[in-house]
Amino acid sequence: MTLQLAELTTLKLGGPVGRLVKAHTEAELVEAVRNADSAGEKLLVLAGGSNVVVADAGWPGTVVLVASHGVKRAGSRLSVQAGEPWDPLVAATVADGLAGFECLSGIPGSTGATPIQNVGAYGQEVSD
Repeated sequence: MTLQLAELTTLKLGGPVGRLVKAHTEAELVEAVRNADSAGEKLLVLAGGSNVVVADAGWPGTVVLVASHGVKRAGSRLSVQAGEPWDPLVAATVADGLAGFECLSGIPGSTGATPIQNVGAYGQEVSD
């Protein structure tokens, strides 16, 4: 059975995937993107699958699933891999007494796109 993008999106929408590549590291992500580009394939980079709507026709090219995980803390600074789920990260920062993310709970997806989209809620944004 062909993988359906609906299995990878928060809205549970999307048809068949042409080819799926899981990237567990930054190097694997770069390699997957370069390979798809070299082959002239359409490319969709997907992590948490939120803020994306895919047709039932699916994606005929390559889907690169960002599956990198890990959180490093140095004082009050965090370095977080793009595939890390967002809401558990927020819960962990609150539990650790770090301020600034507490109003950002309940937002679906992963950490990868949050700075680009400047995710925010209740007067608090990632850029703050």
